[in-house]
Amino acid sequence: MVIWTIAKTTVGEAMRKKILNVFLLVAIAMIVLSLSFTQLGFKQDMTIVKGLGLFVILVAGLVISLILCVSLIPNEIERRTIHTILSKPVKRYEFLIGKYLGGLLTLLINVALMGTVFIIMVAVKAHFSSAVTGINPEHVPGGAGAVSGTIRPAAFDPSLVLGVILIYFQFFLLSAVVMLFSVFLTPTVNFFASAAVYIIGSAAPVWESLYAEKGAAGPFVKGFYKIIHTIIPNFDYFNIQNRLIHPTHEVRSMPLYVTETITYAVLFSVVVVLIAVLIFEKREV
Repeated sequence: MVIWTIAKTTVGEAMRKKILNVFLLVAIAMIVLSLSFTQLGFKQDMTIVKGLGLFVILVAGLVISLILCVSLIPNEIERRTIHTILSKPVKRYEFLIGKYLGGLLTLLINVALMGTVFIIMVAVKAHFSSAVTGINPEHVPGGAGAVSGTIRPAAFDPSLVLGVILIYFQFFLLSAVVMLFSVFLTPTVNFFASAAVYIIGSAAPVWESLYAEKGAAGPFVKGFYKIIHTIIPNFDYFNIQNRLIHPTHEVRSMPLYVTETITYAVLFSVVVVLIAVLIFEKREV
């Protein structure tokens, strides 16, 4: 299949980029270094390890997705390799979707590596902290064994897996936005425009409160805030770190919340990629 072939080629090229590998190694090193927090007590140490690990994966994923996707299309146009590819039985939509899927696979590999190291480090931290202090993590609120009020083995915390999955789908969606911009913007402008979309989307609760608050502004201003809240992806949906680190911030049904959030990311991404395809079909390359 043409799309899959382009995707595999894109993954191979991306994994050879030194700058992406540097960010990946630095992120993994920071996650491993989180084991050094041992002076604040078991619960506080675990909070720091979880918070720092999720934050590092979030930041590294953001940088990797931006650097990777802003250049996928422009590089092919600049090197004129796109003419060679499109001269073969390859349609423009196949080329664009293949590039997007290649970017997603590359991001999946990077997030999976960071997430695996992170979950292992949390388990190691829980094991050694309990061995030193004599505290069983299974009986500490918010400890490695506490998930939705049940007792689980301290060596594995399923809730952290959900956190890593949502971080990936956050950048699943962001990558679609970056790909859309890449069909008509230069890489530099695309980088800052996509970063701005991410920042604005992360502040979605602010825009929602501004247009929902009665008497705070006129109808025009409220309408402007509502448009922003509607057309900009709501990246705040994916930020459940506080709920994972502090179980007092509960979600009624975590599986349902995760399912709805992933569905939102996939559907929004499909719409954005379709718009990108329509623009790319009409663009001269």
